[in-house]
Amino acid sequence: MVMNLKIFIHKYLTPRHLLTKLVGKLASAKLGKVTTLAIKAFVKLNKVNLAEAKRPKAEDYSTFNEFFIRELPEDARPIGQAEFVSPADGKIAMIGQVNNGAMIQAKGHNFAVRELLGISSEEAEQYNGCTYVTVYLSPRDYHRVHMPCKATLKKSIFIPGDLYSVNENAFKNISNLYARNERLVCYFDTEYGPMIQVLVGATITGSIKTYWDNAIDAHHAVHFIEKRYADNEVVLEKGQLMGAFLMGSTTINIFPKQLQLTDNVVIGEKIKVNEDLGNIAV
Repeated sequence: MVMNLKIFIHKYLTPRHLLTKLVGKLASAKLGKVTTLAIKAFVKLNKVNLAEAKRPKAEDYSTFNEFFIRELPEDARPIGQAEFVSPADGKIAMIGQVNNGAMIQAKGHNFAVRELLGISSEEAEQYNGCTYVTVYLSPRDYHRVHMPCKATLKKSIFIPGDLYSVNENAFKNISNLYARNERLVCYFDTEYGPMIQVLVGATITGSIKTYWDNAIDAHHAVHFIEKRYADNEVVLEKGQLMGAFLMGSTTINIFPKQLQLTDNVVIGEKIKVNEDLGNIAV
């Protein structure tokens, strides 16, 4: 009953876009000691391991956003031996295979690939049988997103939408959540086949940032933003930085067919950037 009430308030009474806009402005402002105090309070409340950051003191950041997308030392996340590694720090919310154009959000909640990606049913058919992995980044996690393998970017599409929370309570109770929220869909070519990396926005997510250029730093645009890239214009290495969330959210990867996940990839378990994720079955 308590969970249902929380969802009701979040869906129908919370001004999600306005709240996100206001928090985003505050998070990007240089407020001196106020910023430092806010970071310290956030670290304590969410048990953030700031000691592992490249800049380990709250005073090292001039804005809250700088702190939130903080860098780690280069050796903090060694690249695993598997052909595909984790794109993010977080909890594995769901794993599975695309079946008849559908993916599982949580028990009792499926959603369509075509709705997530904004494509036709015919286009979505090519992903049947592909393995997908959903990683939820909590407020305490490192919020930069990296590449699971070496890949060439073909196109990126920002899809406008709502800003529901993507925490465990939300993804278990709000139907079609990931396909409702705004998101950035990145299409890649790899030596194993096509791969899609989706960065899903959420309440208080100030923006979804990419690092190959500033063409899509969407700030909650109300229209589709699509950009196509020439052959080999953007080639990203395995483990390389590709994007970031200004506040917490979720990544969804649709991998080439025949991917077999490694034993450490378990629903509900934590995973870190560059840890082994899977290999292509021979």
